[in-house]
Amino acid sequence: MVGLSRTPVVSPRPNPAILPDLHDDDVREDQPQSPEDPLAEPELTMQELTAQFRALQRENSTIMRENASIRRTLAARSPTPGRPDDEPYNRFVAPQPRREPRIPSPELFHGVVSEYQNFMTQCTLTFAVCTQTYAGDKEKVLFILALLRGDALKWAREIATDEKHPLRTNYTAFKKELDNLYLDRNLKYAAEDKLMRLYQTKSAAAYAVEFQSLVALLDLNDAAKCLLFYWHLKPDVKDSIVTVGRETTFPSLVDQAVNIDQRKYQRTLEERKSTPSSSSSRPVAPSTGRSDPRQSTPTPPTSSRGPRGPLSTDEKERRRVNNLCHYCGDPGHIGTACPARPNRPSISLAESRFAEK
Repeated sequence: MVGLSRTPVVSPRPNPAILPDLHDDDVREDQPQSPEDPLAEPELTMQELTAQFRALQRENSTIMRENASIRRTLAARSPTPGRPDDEPYNRFVAPQPRREPRIPSPELFHGVVSEYQNFMTQCTLTFAVCTQTYAGDKEKVLFILALLRGDALKWAREIATDEKHPLRTNYTAFKKELDNLYLDRNLKYAAEDKLMRLYQTKSAAAYAVEFQSLVALLDLNDAAKCLLFYWHLKPDVKDSIVTVGRETTFPSLVDQAVNIDQRKYQRTLEERKSTPSSSSSRPVAPSTGRSDPRQSTPTPPTSSRGPRGPLSTDEKERRRVNNLCHYCGDPGHIGTACPARPNRPSISLAESRFAEK
């Protein structure tokens, strides 16, 4: 360590404005201060200076460790807007912008009235998820304009091209104009008609999905929903519900019907697996190697067989009344044009009838 050199302590020069009564002889620049002067600093030794220097080093190291601890705490703790206890941290750490999720873009709207509500639902969902991207009315209106096609785009062409158009910066008024153009005013009546004709024909789950999609368009209370849903269930499902007691709320009634229907279907599958089929339950006679003459019945001749045997009178009459072939018994031709007759050329039905005449 380099030693510190001693320098003489020089007292400050007095201000004449403060001490106007002093003479030039009383104050001299080269005159040292007396040891009795209370403003004079005492002369420090080398040991005292070294001790003070080391104390300053220790204090500096402590301050650096505290700063490092504070920086680690601030880095680990992300500030949350709106909380009072995060106010000191927000002054030191800038909040990072939240990364918005990527969602599929809504389908293009070509002006079809039946597709308008689904289109606006997808746009509203996009605005709710991407709040930073579509924070203002102008961003929302331009987003919808970019998805319009056909007649809908022709109507909105002026809004898209005119930057000073009033609907361009007013999303509420813009949506109201779209509703007046493309909102189906008969949608409620169509939903009522479909709901009254809706019955459970498949599973209770599929019936519940279609039922709730129609009820969402109507202003029905919980009791009306329960009544209509229960009334159009399958009879066996309703019987099971009556046995255990019907639920009083619509969501509980839907769960009850779906659970009962699925259990009944599972029970049906179990019974099918446990019950043997009719073919396997039929007894099979043991083979003796001999044919039973009582089981042999004559079969009608075909083209691969030989000539047929003589027909009975009743069989001939039946084929004649039913306009069947007198040879093979098939419809569409007669005996002279039968393709099953050996060594006979096939002719048309009109030619065969003319030949018989």
